[in-house]
Amino acid sequence: MASKRQLKKRIDSICTDLANDIQHAAWLYPQIEEEKAIALLADIAALKIDALSKVSFSFDKCVKDFDSRHDYRKALHAYKAAAYTKLRKEFADKAFEIVKRMNELVPADVRVLVSPKG
Repeated sequence: MASKRQLKKRIDSICTDLANDIQHAAWLYPQIEEEKAIALLADIAALKIDALSKVSFSFDKCVKDFDSRHDYRKALHAYKAAAYTKLRKEFADKAFEIVKRMNELVPADVRVLVSPKG
């Protein structure tokens, strides 16, 4: 990950794309139930807010808790790596669930087959 700023932009971009896709599908296919599409948009907004709130966090230890500054930086790096890995996994899982629900709304003849990366 290059920076928090880029991660926030990426989360925003993905959520915006998901919202645009469900809006376009609702406009193109009148058989899509409006209430379900609105519920999906609300879930996308909740996903975005939740993910953006988890981007910034604090390490609960300070330099004095370690033998050296090097050990502190090593622990900090490991903590951040684990936190961002968890954030990316949770975000991807929730986004995949939203895509599956979007696919269920559109008519069967235009559905896209999706599968998560393994």
